[in-house]
Amino acid sequence: MKTPLPPVAAAFVLALGIATFLLSACGCDREAANPSSETTEDSGTTTTPAATDVDSNAGYNPAPMVEYVEVDMGPVLPPMKVPKDNPLTPEKIELGELLFFDTALSADNSMSCATCHDPELGWGNGEKIAEGASGVRGKRNVLSILNVGFYSKHLFWDGRVRTLEQQALVPVFESSEMGMTSEAELLGRLKENDDYQKRFAEAFGDGITAANVAKALASFQRTIYVKEIPYDRYLAGDKTAMSASAIRGSEIFRHRRVNCVACHPAPLFTDHLPYNIGIGMDQEEPDWGFHHTKGWAYWGKFRSPSLRGIDQTGPYMHDGSLATLEEVVEYYNKGGIEHEYTDAAMQNLNLSEQQKADLVTFLREGLREIRDDK
Repeated sequence: MKTPLPPVAAAFVLALGIATFLLSACGCDREAANPSSETTEDSGTTTTPAATDVDSNAGYNPAPMVEYVEVDMGPVLPPMKVPKDNPLTPEKIELGELLFFDTALSADNSMSCATCHDPELGWGNGEKIAEGASGVRGKRNVLSILNVGFYSKHLFWDGRVRTLEQQALVPVFESSEMGMTSEAELLGRLKENDDYQKRFAEAFGDGITAANVAKALASFQRTIYVKEIPYDRYLAGDKTAMSASAIRGSEIFRHRRVNCVACHPAPLFTDHLPYNIGIGMDQEEPDWGFHHTKGWAYWGKFRSPSLRGIDQTGPYMHDGSLATLEEVVEYYNKGGIEHEYTDAAMQNLNLSEQQKADLVTFLREGLREIRDDK
């Protein structure tokens, strides 16, 4: 008997009618989230001009190009782009869930993907910097994988890969994470498991391969997203969905002077682009982020994460240096850390104590996940 899907995956299958996807026409990924997107003050909706292959804020063209189909995610969320060669199926999602929670994917069988991406901790790990299977801590905060299925451009803090299929096995073979030394080691373990042999055959037809492991993990991760938040209901006309403080905070969030919405537009509350907001720029040896993978134009830039469900995903920033949402708001209010590479948009906001409190309330309450089990 097959293990039941976890609530998030089961809900995903149910919501999409996954056996009969609502797929739109497919095509090469030509999305390049454009910073000239316009957000209406009264609705929070975003209109993005026609996109090109090139990121407009720095002019780099990530490769390789990937052919996608788009899965309809309902009236609020944008379509989810799924690689054409890895269509979502219940078998892949269920297999991916088993792999995600299996410690056999780490060198010493001590940790699974869920060790650092715990569903009870907002699909992160709640630590500033995580410790890997070898006992060595990494250099960056663990990114929550909430809403990660909507990213088809930059994955990891430094944008080193484009798709979840490319991302899925990187931590498995990273020495400071799960520490596997080779594909042969990984596949050898999985092939010893009769249940995996059966499940891979059902899901893919061609057995246990590294590519299929990645596809299964990617499929499961696409089910991990925040379906509904109070702000969705508020924008749909339910004026009781948020407190007065959260409503005031939403207005501050969208105000042109504060302009959080420029980089974090609804409904995902990210424009998917990299920015240098000054975090760590006062260190003797700063982490240069996208520069390591994209070049000189990207000094100190890091991926703009989704804020949808942000109350679950602290500590914050690529180095985990801000423990609370109050600290995040105060950091922006002061204009960040001044440095020659810090983005010019980082300016002192001069918010009052009440305004800061309202903004925190909006982030914590207005963007929190509405869950049936809570």
